[in-house]
Amino acid sequence: MLKVLTLLFIFLLACASMTGYLYLTDKIKSGEQKIAEGEIQLQKGQEMLARGKVKLANGKRKLSTIKTVQTGSLPLLGATIASLPVGGLVYLESKNQIAKGDKLVAQGAERIKAGEKQLATGKVELSLGKARLTLANKIRISCALAAALFFTIFIVLGFIWRQSLTKMSRSKK
Repeated sequence: MLKVLTLLFIFLLACASMTGYLYLTDKIKSGEQKIAEGEIQLQKGQEMLARGKVKLANGKRKLSTIKTVQTGSLPLLGATIASLPVGGLVYLESKNQIAKGDKLVAQGAERIKAGEKQLATGKVELSLGKARLTLANKIRISCALAAALFFTIFIVLGFIWRQSLTKMSRSKK
């Protein structure tokens, strides 16, 4: 009876190892797809960040040029225009527009920093995912080897114990 239980236990171990192998194969396939999608997202994010940096640099350049024109080259004319009734409104409006431009440039810089931080986080998560996938692949191979080993042991013990198992089954009849 002990031999039958031993063979049953070994068979269950072999089946469990094979089930683990099949389960991990499925998870590895879905993990590889997610990593491929993550790499595409990371690449798109890097491209968007590069475009954003170019756009921010252009905005800073334009704002700097406008500030230089308003304050640097026309200070006397600006004061004269500001003293006129309609010119004063235009001058104040231009200052308001420059203030809005400063605010937009600051917001753009913050968004660039946030994007860089998000890309860095994405790179870390992608590398962790790749490491987990490598580990899962090693475990899957171990499950396959364990299943092969347990099935081999099951077959060898079944062959060796076949006479005593047949005697046991005949004696019960």
